[in-house]
Amino acid sequence: MKINPHFSAALPDPGLPWRIRAVQLDLARQFETVEFVKRFIDDAARWGFNTVVLYLEGRVRTASFPYPLPESSYSVADMSDIVRHAASAGVDIIPVVPTLGHCELFVNYPDLAHLAEERSGRSRFGEARRSTLCPSLDETYEFLRLYLTELAAVFTGPYLHIGCDEAWSLGFCDKCEPRRIADGLGSLFVEHVDRVASIARDLGKRPMIWDDMFEWFPERLTDIPRDVVMCHWSYNPSIQPEGALAHFSNLWRHDCLAEYERLGFDSLVCPWVIYTQNIVSITDYGRHHRVLGGLLTQWEEKSCRFHDDAAPVVAFTGKLWSGETFDVNAAWDAALPEFASGDAGLRTAIRLLSNITRPQPPSSVQAYLTGAISVHEFNQASAICSGIEMLDAMKAGAVNDRARMVVGDMLEWSHISLLKYTLRELIPAAYTPRRQPADLPQLRSLLADARQTVDECVVAREARWSAARPGIAPNAAVADLRAMRILLDQVAVQLTHEPGSNDWWLVLRLFLPDDHGRPHIKVTVDGTTTVIEGCFKPDSTSDGVGPYYTVQVPFISESKPQTAEIEAWGYGGQGIAFMEVQNRDTTLMPQAVLATAGQVSIPEALLRDDSLWAFLGERGYDLTVHEPERAAARSSVTVRLDHVFV
Repeated sequence: MKINPHFSAALPDPGLPWRIRAVQLDLARQFETVEFVKRFIDDAARWGFNTVVLYLEGRVRTASFPYPLPESSYSVADMSDIVRHAASAGVDIIPVVPTLGHCELFVNYPDLAHLAEERSGRSRFGEARRSTLCPSLDETYEFLRLYLTELAAVFTGPYLHIGCDEAWSLGFCDKCEPRRIADGLGSLFVEHVDRVASIARDLGKRPMIWDDMFEWFPERLTDIPRDVVMCHWSYNPSIQPEGALAHFSNLWRHDCLAEYERLGFDSLVCPWVIYTQNIVSITDYGRHHRVLGGLLTQWEEKSCRFHDDAAPVVAFTGKLWSGETFDVNAAWDAALPEFASGDAGLRTAIRLLSNITRPQPPSSVQAYLTGAISVHEFNQASAICSGIEMLDAMKAGAVNDRARMVVGDMLEWSHISLLKYTLRELIPAAYTPRRQPADLPQLRSLLADARQTVDECVVAREARWSAARPGIAPNAAVADLRAMRILLDQVAVQLTHEPGSNDWWLVLRLFLPDDHGRPHIKVTVDGTTTVIEGCFKPDSTSDGVGPYYTVQVPFISESKPQTAEIEAWGYGGQGIAFMEVQNRDTTLMPQAVLATAGQVSIPEALLRDDSLWAFLGERGYDLTVHEPERAAARSSVTVRLDHVFV
């Protein structure tokens, strides 16, 4: 059986096999043992990769950076051992040391806190959490030169990845802000890349960077030295031949690879291991351009998961990139026998589950109060159930202990992911003010099943953690499940509460054209009761909800609300299609717009539950990125509520 027949024809391509075939191991977000890293390198080599990228941040302690604890970091000797092992396996190692954003493992040590861009307590999203190195301090580059020099002596390959992605707080400190206002955000970024690339060059290394920041200032790309390798990451499952959608610039579609070719940059395409469709589509995009190759990224989801679950996808990608032709089915056929050599049914089950996005269930009640279950969610849950049944029935066909670990991990994680869809059914039904006594037996049965799943997975994950990550703390996989158990206890308490006339909930039907936006909303009823405040955008990449989504918010009110004010601020603006307020026997809907403030378009769209939407705030992400004071400006609309008989 051939699942996902897209691109199944064998297409000869002179660009394949790619020169660089890399897979990333995120050691910054999940520390692994040295022996595990060596096994990972061996697997990568066997599957067709010739490069392993170690995403490190500040995981390696050195003479100039002695602060990490030995039990949660690597010594220079550890990394030298890993590099020697990789060389014996014919694998190059590329270290990723972020030098601008994602520098938490540097600037959160007290001795380096003064180098943080957020040192004054200001940041783009209002959080004081330190994560960015300040590019206006010479001390920043003195530290980087010392540290990178020490690492360059260990990592003997030709490349050094200096990060530079998602530098959200760039331009916010007292030294950078005047420069940002005078010369633009791009000038700060370009100068930083130039200075750190020069350090890498002095060390005999060719610099690599993630390319996303140029979505904010594409005109500055021409100012970057041409020896810098652009790592083009885009995790959209469907990437068109015309290019990928930008992350932050109003889903601007831009053919980055063609632009890099025109300007003389080398590049890599960088998919994410959790989306096989993304791997296929970005590979197809990349093979039509001059690229050095591909880098399969793996990120922090491995803190709560184990790498066995992703092994089939990693193997498939290695086979795809090392093949002579672009043939997706042939790559799967080459990858799967390691896990189920003679069992076609087991191979089909592994491929099926590998092609399904299986998310980490959230651990907050509000995350599940998102309206009716969508067709996408129903189909996703059904596919996971089918995959579980197939894999469970066929698991005896696993060829060896390693294959059995892969199958066991896939089954375990699939059961955990399925909890999300169970709770999407359970939690709205538990919290609606119109819950009926007749609903309780079914809801309690769902709750009992969810508790049993969590409890069984806690036991299994404790054992797996001890085997896979001996001596490594904390046990993040179990911590997430225990947070789920607390959530289920909250639901149990809610089921003991009989809804009364004071129990209400707000139903917001919202519109967000760019799911990378970050709008904040606040809803206040009768001028005094704050019902909701925060950022409640959906994860539309995994849930498939598109630009329309729903948020339901339980609250208590002694009297019938008369008015409601909706405020919005932040990045990207907020569309609002409709709102209503419900209790046990009353529905209140907007009857008139009483007032608006700030930037509000089509406020009357709130008076009818249809596809039109009012829009609050800046329509585009771009302006607010460069002028953050625009993001702080609040816009609001106030409506009168009235009773509608139901």
